Amino acid sequence: MSGEVGNGQPGELTLLVRGGTVVTATDVFVGDVGVRHGMIAEIGTRLDAGRADEVIEAGGLLVLPGVVDTDAHVQFVVDGDASADDFASGSRAAAFGGVTTMVDTAPQQAGESLMGALEQRLKAAAGRFCVDFAFHAALGDPRDDVLQEMASAVGRGVPSFKVSTAGHGETAMAGDGEILALLERARTCGALVGVHAENQHLVEYFRKRMGEGPAWHARSRPPFVEAEAVRRAIFYTELVGGRLYLFHLSTAEGARAVGKAKGRGQMVFAETCPQYLLLRDDLYRVPDGGLYLTTPPLRGEADAEGLWRGIATGAVQVVSSGHRAFRRAQKAAGERAGLPGVETLLPLMFSEGVVKGRISLNQLVELLCANPARLFGLHPYKGNLAPGAHADLVLLDPGKKVRVGHDALHMASDWSPFEGWLVEGWPQTTILRGKPVVREGAFVGAAGEGQFLARSYGEPIAETPVAATL
Repeated sequence: MSGEVGNGQPGELTLLVRGGTVVTATDVFVGDVGVRHGMIAEIGTRLDAGRADEVIEAGGLLVLPGVVDTDAHVQFVVDGDASADDFASGSRAAAFGGVTTMVDTAPQQAGESLMGALEQRLKAAAGRFCVDFAFHAALGDPRDDVLQEMASAVGRGVPSFKVSTAGHGETAMAGDGEILALLERARTCGALVGVHAENQHLVEYFRKRMGEGPAWHARSRPPFVEAEAVRRAIFYTELVGGRLYLFHLSTAEGARAVGKAKGRGQMVFAETCPQYLLLRDDLYRVPDGGLYLTTPPLRGEADAEGLWRGIATGAVQVVSSGHRAFRRAQKAAGERAGLPGVETLLPLMFSEGVVKGRISLNQLVELLCANPARLFGLHPYKGNLAPGAHADLVLLDPGKKVRVGHDALHMASDWSPFEGWLVEGWPQTTILRGKPVVREGAFVGAAGEGQFLARSYGEPIAETPVAATL
């Protein structure tokens, strides 16, 4: 990513967003945002509109940084079945939801090289995204020669590596030794390890004793199945001295384990998703309960409350969509885990978080913009309203009430898990690098306008390998 301000003459602005309530992770004030050639050039009050080529009046609207969704999944295949959203449709829906950066996954499978899988994914994505994008490398076969390629992936701008302790979609289960080796290798090449944490052995134990139907999915994955895997991943990280990110936490106990690790000074971070904060596992018992199949599963009230507490205490630092979209027919035809949600991420967190007093406006920006950008090597250009940052802005109408329905959304799935919810506050305009891609509810962008973001996470941590201490 380039952080250079454009070459316009001093005082010239290509865009001025005027009179909105500007919200950052630390401030809320009425002001103006001046843009020069895709970058934020000035933030102030009463900036001269005569200096700007274009002026967008934002009175009565909230001006937020573009959302950074760090757990979105588009254009992937499960058992020969393609997801509903491809790169273009998924990123178009993201733009309607105020998401200006999507971090997807590049899956590496059995027998594949890491760099071969990564380059294949980059080639497939080229010219397709409507918003900016990046990738995690999802390791389905983390054998020794694949781990040796990690430094090359970091050099290619992909410094985050994802594994699952349960097996999930395109990612096969990683064993304990593989996770330990991955953490060691990541530490020495300046990378972050992300884990989908569930104990697959316990899942299989319970599945053999459960009946058929959607309800077994949650019963075979009780909360301690996640909590145990979270604690185990934290223990290995403490042993190695690396960095750990827990994807889509769904339990109060998992959040408590992360909070305790952070209290000990460990570099452990966690996210959750709106579905775990807002939906409940009783949905598995309704006639269309199979639609809500996702892993980890939906939980009960106590876990949701624990996740909100985790947000309040800083144990949970990111909220992502976890977007995995399938159509109704696909869900009915087989076990397709995942929920669509990239377009409703921001409005739900505003309506159910800010409006209902669970989080502040500043926390909203922290959770959806600033923290994900910092944790995944996108700061200071993304998730940030400051001179020199990319001019990614969302103009949100806090008073607009919308009844969620799939027919009014832009995701390719023909249903929404939040169907019928009344949401207060909705994105009106989304600006990517100084150019509107959604303007007053109409799409004005195009596939291919999104750029690949080559990221860097941090310096390698050179410490003694675990084996040398035994």
